[in-house]
Amino acid sequence: MKYYYIKKSSPFNYEKFGACRIGISRKNKDFTYDENNFWEYDKVIKLDLNGENGTKKLTFIKYEGSGMGYIVKMIPELHSIFSQFNMPDHRWYKAEAGYDLEFIKDMKKYFKIEYPDIDLKEKREYWILQFLLQDRLKEVSFKEMSFDIVDFMTDQFIEKLEVGNINSFDEYVAYTENEYQKRKCTLSFKKFIYRKNYDILWGGSHIVFNEKVKAALEASNLINYDNGLEFAEFTKHEIVMLGE
Repeated sequence: MKYYYIKKSSPFNYEKFGACRIGISRKNKDFTYDENNFWEYDKVIKLDLNGENGTKKLTFIKYEGSGMGYIVKMIPELHSIFSQFNMPDHRWYKAEAGYDLEFIKDMKKYFKIEYPDIDLKEKREYWILQFLLQDRLKEVSFKEMSFDIVDFMTDQFIEKLEVGNINSFDEYVAYTENEYQKRKCTLSFKKFIYRKNYDILWGGSHIVFNEKVKAALEASNLINYDNGLEFAEFTKHEIVMLGE
């Protein structure tokens, strides 16, 4: 089965329709991030909307991939689609995005750029989806998998580790730590084999999804040229679901 992810369209198109980035406010998050623990929030997370590349147009984006950790930010319409499908352990957080007033002030002061056509008080609702690094690996059926041992710094292939050498997550952690200490190597995945069936999961650099999810997103018409977003096939590694 093929898997896909959402990416930005061409830089020109993305700037034309409002190049921007939405970041977690420094006033509400200190940027310390534990990739193996969910956040604990009892209120809405604040997001800041900044410009990018000096553009004079600020627009609230529809979807933004991970800028830190294993998270993506999306509008409620996309949240309603993603939340219908099966995922490994995850957490949703409600968020509110508004303009970064300090950024706008600095753009005017240092670059003479102003934003006369925006309402600085405008807010938009978003959702943040978070996965965990170790949970992603704990879902893998290690006993079915082979690995490449590669140099940690250069990713150069050293040797093949055949099926049966690692049979659990704990064995994977121990083997990886030993290889790094012994010869500064790590294990590279060419294929992820999951015990259960998932429609959406973390692919290592993107949230990836199967053709059922892609069809639902296509029907929404939110992933399109005008929104600066497009589908791309995920080819970093093969994904197999055993459906236990």
